[in-house]
Amino acid sequence: ELREGVTFEDVLVAFKERLTIDHEFEIAIKVCMAVAFSTDIKSQPIWAYLMGPAGIGKTELLTSMVGSARCVFRSTVTPKCLVSGFRGEGDKDPSLIPRLKGKTFVAKDFTEVLSLPDVQQKEIYSTLRGAYDGYVDKTFGNGMERHYKDCQFAMLAGVTTAILKHRESAMGERFLKLRLSAPSAGISS
Repeated sequence: ELREGVTFEDVLVAFKERLTIDHEFEIAIKVCMAVAFSTDIKSQPIWAYLMGPAGIGKTELLTSMVGSARCVFRSTVTPKCLVSGFRGEGDKDPSLIPRLKGKTFVAKDFTEVLSLPDVQQKEIYSTLRGAYDGYVDKTFGNGMERHYKDCQFAMLAGVTTAILKHRESAMGERFLKLRLSAPSAGISS
């Protein structure tokens, strides 16, 4: 959990108490913290893929951010969770996009998006492109309209190298990619 007043050295000690980490994983910790704290800077949002094979430690690193007031963590991403056409209780908007403003969206396994039907993938990418640019506008068949302005947020997403072959890697200009190497590197318990 990221807390105010905690230094990078404090975070590193906490990881080392639980795991044996290498230099590459230490860099990944620095990148994740930098993205989470980048929301304090008024600029284009920073989005980063933590890319690597299963077992490299992406999930361990990303789940360490659960509970941080700076982050909103989700294990999966769907079009309907990003922008919902559902009328919540008391007309409360259940959509995720407005709750992300000024925070860091942590998506544990963005690789799952690659296995969704094509139409859902396109909807997710379209919504994310709009959010990156600061404006999402969506109308649903039930007449519900959602309009979000200045809805920018930072993003960290765990993903395998399958993203490199994916046609929607056109999102790449928005994502930094930190490639973690073989499972023998990274972490061990």
